[in-house]
Amino acid sequence: MQELMRLKGNKILSNTWKQELIITDQSVASEQRRGLLGMLGISKTRKSIVYSRIASVAVYDRAITADLEIVNLGGRDNIIS
Repeated sequence: MQELMRLKGNKILSNTWKQELIITDQSVASEQRRGLLGMLGISKTRKSIVYSRIASVAVYDRAITADLEIVNLGGRDNIIS
């Protein structure tokens, strides 16, 4: 699996401490880390959707920020970056 692009959320405006969208030649994956530096409560979540399972992609623009939503065919475990 070859990584083609990595998109990172703004650390100040993002709803998580660190959020990345990884686009590969086979799938799209979301990686999120929640928690504060120096605390033990840092958790990491990774969701992946292969291209054949993507039903729709939507961009929601706001005044300062935007959300990217990738919906899979099953309707569960969608990626919202």
